[in-house]
Amino acid sequence: MTEIREEKAPSALVQEGWGHLFLHRPLAAWACWQRAVRIDPGQTAALKALEGLSSATELPESARVEYRFRTPADEARRLRWDDGFGGRDLSDLTAAAEAFARLAEDDPTDADAAENLALCLAWLGQNAHAIEALDQVVRLTAGSDFDRAVAAWKLAEVLRQGAGAEALAEDFSHAIDLTGSGEPDRLYEALASRAVLRRLPSPVDPAVDPSRRDVTVDEWLSRPMPGPHEGEVRLDELPRVLAIVFASDLVFKLSLPSFEGLIPVLASLSDLGLDPTPTRNPLPLAILDAAVWTIRLPEWVDDQSRRRLYRENVEDYYENRWINRPFVGLNGETPLKAGRVASGGDTALRAKLEAMIAVREELAARPASIELYQGYPFDRLRKRLDLPLKYPEAVDAIDEGCMSGPDLDAISPEALDDYALADAFRSAAALGDDDRTARFAIPLVEREPALIARIDLETIFAPLVRLALAKDDSSEALAWIDRAAEIDRDFHEGRRARVFATWKAELLARTDEPDEAVRVYQSLIDDSESPAWVAIDAAATLLDNGHPEHARGLAELAIEQAQRLGDERAGREAEGLLHGLDA
Repeated sequence: MTEIREEKAPSALVQEGWGHLFLHRPLAAWACWQRAVRIDPGQTAALKALEGLSSATELPESARVEYRFRTPADEARRLRWDDGFGGRDLSDLTAAAEAFARLAEDDPTDADAAENLALCLAWLGQNAHAIEALDQVVRLTAGSDFDRAVAAWKLAEVLRQGAGAEALAEDFSHAIDLTGSGEPDRLYEALASRAVLRRLPSPVDPAVDPSRRDVTVDEWLSRPMPGPHEGEVRLDELPRVLAIVFASDLVFKLSLPSFEGLIPVLASLSDLGLDPTPTRNPLPLAILDAAVWTIRLPEWVDDQSRRRLYRENVEDYYENRWINRPFVGLNGETPLKAGRVASGGDTALRAKLEAMIAVREELAARPASIELYQGYPFDRLRKRLDLPLKYPEAVDAIDEGCMSGPDLDAISPEALDDYALADAFRSAAALGDDDRTARFAIPLVEREPALIARIDLETIFAPLVRLALAKDDSSEALAWIDRAAEIDRDFHEGRRARVFATWKAELLARTDEPDEAVRVYQSLIDDSESPAWVAIDAAATLLDNGHPEHARGLAELAIEQAQRLGDERAGREAEGLLHGLDA
């Protein structure tokens, strides 16, 4: 452990504190500055640093409150503690940590000793070990003092993002350096021809000669920004930031603010023949909720629409996407799974889940977050996860848009009006049970098509296709795909036509109709900007489903297209596929 000794000069402790804060260890920073003030009560720099930390509203509250040692639970433990301290100077955090570690080891049921050990370790910057001690506190207290267990794990949520606890962190940014992968200007041109890039103001360094400020900065968006149109702007029309692109004649780098952009970015770079290895770093606490902030709105939307879309974005992120992410802090479970386990009596897991939600609630309460979160009540998320509500009056008890599984199972889809049915369907889809989702999807499809056109059609029809295939009814599955394509054509101008055609071709290949599958694949190839790669995917699908001769024709077509376009990587891939067929 790193010792913080009395003989250190206050000025050195102040600098050490700033070093901890730079490494996202606010508790360790606080301890250094407190130590400096203890040595020199007039240490102005330390006092100002403490004041700045306590008022740093960009941090969640749990990162800037003052934590204090707990006292022994009873007289017997007090005597044992006095004996265990053995004259140690508990103002020396290393000595205090050793004393509390021994007490916690000698009595594994002593939650107070374990919590004090966690605080010592956190103040020393030993975040990973502190989290281990807090885990013991949660297990010891969740059944008897639930709020205390939640508070302990809120601290763990703060500590896991700091340096030294990278293996326990939950949220990361990723960086990709492509500078050595080719000429930066050509790489940028290749990316710009395929990706949706939006130029941002270049960073200005006053120390750099203006004539050399040649770095361009772009946001890489998930889709184009929608243009003005009649009717309500839908959330699924809006782009999200996948990455920030930094380019000049010397460098080409990407910064991914959220894990959600990693897979699509790597897939796009692969299409360009690039295979980079991203590096990752835990997100700072101030941008722990970066994934919520990646949404982008067009300038032309009115204020009312902007507020609605921001609120819908937060609801979608937490209630549909966040709940399905596995988290280290939940023993590798998703919040959705953890909520189900917790409802079965696992109070420790429920305390951890409640703590995770509470810290994100603190992020939403920051002054800078008010506009984006639009007053989002996190009891909607608790309701979705079937957890007790903190402020029941803040959430409509019959709001289908954030219902849990048991809530949805208790209602009849036929009794709901169109909009309530659509909300119930979205809730069911987020929970990932196809049978439950189908209960709401089927009556939704049977009603006015204009209503379901407002919902992501893939989300509606995918579970219906899967259920049809599960009972070996390919005719029903094809009928659902055709219905999806029809609605997309009539109401979305066929924007998802390729998706549904691909579904159809894959299903035909799977159900022993290879000729028809090839016909559909051929139409996809003819209408693609990357025909060689579409042909490769089609050939692989047919081969996987036992149709080697049909796969051969598509592999040969892929080679022809790759040669025509000069795509050497696609050509090698297709030749390898053809070679495998000949082996």
